[in-house]
Amino acid sequence: MQDSSDKKGYKIIKFIFYLKYFLIICLILFAFNLNAQVFFNSTHISTWHQQFDQPALSGQSEGIRTFAAYRSQWVGLQGAPNTIFLGADMKLPLKNSSGGVFLSHDMAGATAITSAHVTYAYSIPIKSNSISIGAKLGIVNMTLDGSKLVSPSDNIGIEDPLISENKSSTIRPEVGIGVAFNHPIFFAHLFVNNIANFTSKLDGFDKQFNTSYGRYLGVGGGAEIPLSQKFSLNPSVLLRSDFVNYQFDISLSTTFLKKYTFGIGSRGYNKSSFESLFFITKIKLPKGIGLMYSYDLSINSIKLACNGSHEVSIQYIIPKKYVSNRTKIINHPRYL
Repeated sequence: MQDSSDKKGYKIIKFIFYLKYFLIICLILFAFNLNAQVFFNSTHISTWHQQFDQPALSGQSEGIRTFAAYRSQWVGLQGAPNTIFLGADMKLPLKNSSGGVFLSHDMAGATAITSAHVTYAYSIPIKSNSISIGAKLGIVNMTLDGSKLVSPSDNIGIEDPLISENKSSTIRPEVGIGVAFNHPIFFAHLFVNNIANFTSKLDGFDKQFNTSYGRYLGVGGGAEIPLSQKFSLNPSVLLRSDFVNYQFDISLSTTFLKKYTFGIGSRGYNKSSFESLFFITKIKLPKGIGLMYSYDLSINSIKLACNGSHEVSIQYIIPKKYVSNRTKIINHPRYL
C-alpha cells in the first residue's frame, strides 16, 4: 500500500512540475504583442476533431484514428473561404506516447494557405484519469495571387508597388504546445499555437513585405454524459483567441444508441460578435466509420450576401487488432 501511494504521489508531483512550466511558457509568450486572427473556421474541429489544433489530444482512440473534412463557408459569396483538412493519429510504441500527422489547405480570395504538421503527446496516468502534454511542429506555405486583386481604375491588377500581379509564395515554420486532462466522462484542454510568431515574406514589384500571423490561445473541453442506456448528452466548448479577436464555439448534442448524434451550437461570445447558429449530425457506421455534417446559419449582416456554410467529414478508426496484433517473430539461433 505504501509503495502504491508513493507512486501516485510521485505522478501528481511530476504533473504539477510539468504544468507549472507549461503555464510559465504561456505567460511569457502572451506578454508580447499579438497580431491578427490566424485560425480558420471549422465546426467539426470544435466538436469532433479537436486533435487537429490540440497536440495533447493525439492518440485518444484505440487503433489509428483518421479523418478528412471539407468546409465551404458563406456559400454564394465570391472569394469566400473553402477549407480541406485531414489527419491521422494513434498511440505510439513508446510508453505513454502518441502522435499524429495533419494537413490543411485553406483558400480565401487571392490567398491560399497550406499547412502540414506532426504532433507528439506524453500521457501521465492518474488512477482512471490522465494528463497529456503535447507539442506540434510544422510548416505553413502562403500564396498570394495578385492577379485576383482588382483596382477600381482598370479592373486589372491592383496598381500597388508592393504587391505583384503574379503569384508569390512563402514558407514559415510553426510550433505549438498543449496540455489536456482526460476523464472517462469529460476532458478539458489548453493550447498555444504559432508560439514563435514567425512571419512570412512575400515578393512585391520592387521589395518584400512581411505578413505576421500572431500567436493564439485555445481553451476548451467536452463530455459524454450518459442519461440512460440509449441516450447520452454531449456538450462541447472551444475558445480561440489572440486577445484581439475571439472565436467562441459552444454546442450541445445528444447521441442515441451510440450511433446517431444530433445537436445545435453557436459561434460568438457577445451580442456584437455572434456570427452563426450551427446544426450538427453524426452517424456511426459499422467497421469504425463515422460520417459528420454541419450547417452554419449566418445570423449577422453577412447573411444578406451568402447562403450559410456547409461542412462534411468522414472518420475511420483502424482497429487496434490490425495495428498491434502481429505474429511475433522469434529469431532462429543459426539465422540471426
